[in-house]
Amino acid sequence: MRKRTPTKRNLNNLLSKSITKFPSTKSDDSPTITESPLEADFCYHLEFDKEVIQYEAQPLCFEYWYDDAIHYYTADFEVFYEGYSCYYEIKFENDILRDKDFYLKLVAQKKAAIELGKDLLLITDKFILRPNRYENLCLLYKHSKADIQTDYLLLVAERLKREGGLIISELLRADNYSADFQQIYKYIWDQTLIADLGIEILSVHSLIRLNG
Repeated sequence: MRKRTPTKRNLNNLLSKSITKFPSTKSDDSPTITESPLEADFCYHLEFDKEVIQYEAQPLCFEYWYDDAIHYYTADFEVFYEGYSCYYEIKFENDILRDKDFYLKLVAQKKAAIELGKDLLLITDKFILRPNRYENLCLLYKHSKADIQTDYLLLVAERLKREGGLIISELLRADNYSADFQQIYKYIWDQTLIADLGIEILSVHSLIRLNG
């Protein structure tokens, strides 16, 4: 059988209300165009993950063998780390339950990916939309491009070194309250500061610590 040349799907050509654009900072294609809002939601996790160097939505397709025939598969993402990359498939768990052959196809796709020297990982909405963490990533991303105010960062770092941990309100100056709040979020996004993103929605009452 004649082999098909690997191609990329052009989502711009698809007439679908589910096509979503994400303002990526780690992709050569910005905005990154995804096939569903859930895939765009996953981008927040990729942007926050310090080990992720770059990612690409809808990378080149590859062949896999299933049910005695050759099929073609396009992953939702190829994610690049230091020295390697892997594929990600993004799904709602309810959609998986409706497809009785899903895991059989996934095993075949994963085998083909491994033959290409990559892994294929399944990520569901249960991980992507985890309560509190997802909302916090969306909130922090809004401040991810803020300019660092070095003097304030040094002030915050010195206080946290002395006291270990403080709630955010204890670090906000009365004459610069709003700007300081945005800076704290920027530092948490950059992971200069650490907060428990899974326990509650970030607020002036959230406990933060210095990272390292």
